[in-house]
Amino acid sequence: MNDNETESPLRGLPTNLEVTTADGEAEKIVIEQQAALAESMGESDIQMFELPNGMIVNINRFVPAHDMSLAFDPMDGTPRMVSIMLLKGQATLKYPNGDTYEFSQSQGYNMRYQGTPGTFHLKAGVEVKNFTVAAPPEVLARFFEGEVPDVLRTMLDPEEETHAFTPFPVTPEMRRSVAEMIIPGLSGQLQRIQMESAALMYITMVARALDQAPPPRQRLTRAERKNVARAHERLLDCLQEPPSLAELALKAELSEKRLNNAFREIYDGSVFEVLRNTRLSQARQLIEQTDAPIKGIAWQVGYNHVSNFSRAFKDMFGVTPGAIKRRR
Repeated sequence: MNDNETESPLRGLPTNLEVTTADGEAEKIVIEQQAALAESMGESDIQMFELPNGMIVNINRFVPAHDMSLAFDPMDGTPRMVSIMLLKGQATLKYPNGDTYEFSQSQGYNMRYQGTPGTFHLKAGVEVKNFTVAAPPEVLARFFEGEVPDVLRTMLDPEEETHAFTPFPVTPEMRRSVAEMIIPGLSGQLQRIQMESAALMYITMVARALDQAPPPRQRLTRAERKNVARAHERLLDCLQEPPSLAELALKAELSEKRLNNAFREIYDGSVFEVLRNTRLSQARQLIEQTDAPIKGIAWQVGYNHVSNFSRAFKDMFGVTPGAIKRRR
């Protein structure tokens, strides 16, 4: 499979969403991957992806026409640690027991979800966009390679059965980094790796924001370097149908986090960045050295849609594929 918008390997975690507005309108929907509310409620775009590594990424954008209340409730009821950051706007989360948490562009929250949803309250006309990562405790423990930050240790304790919240500061750099990583337009395997990389980067930034980052990474052993090199070779051999980050990490006998760090150390970019840059560099070489049509070149390096390819190409080289072709 290549970069195909109609056959994305990402799937959503079925989630109930109950929405009410101040003017009395109400709606109940089940989100499986992507959804939108009735147009009369305002602008909305809801995206939810369950990743191969066990994490869940949720990206929502709302511009309510009236004051709005939203309650998200995953249908499987699995306890998870959830980390929420707002890229735009502000929101209030309220629970039936009266607990209230204020989200802003400068403060996010880590929370332990125990099967009882809270309700988010949004103001009419205020654009709100969030980036959320959720994962079962064992998945995050694996990410931290057994060194769970102290401030998150209680949240990840499988014996705990109560809600818990920990605020963390959000910096402009964090918002900018996440926004750049989740730029829309990708699909298929490339979108999957994009979301995996964004989730891992985000969790690392949150840990650092809490001043409880995991210990500095250890130097790669000779055997690990060989495994990373094999993972790199496999990635480049499959530009049209790349393996997931989780699959590469399993083959390399490393955690996803360690593999991503190893790619940055050796190849100057995350797994996603190396894949994207290699695709585009090969495409530029084909444009400059052959008479193949741009659409065919885009497909050859794994892009099924020329518009996505052209946008990524210009972002990397500062010029469109067509402009380079016309120079020849």
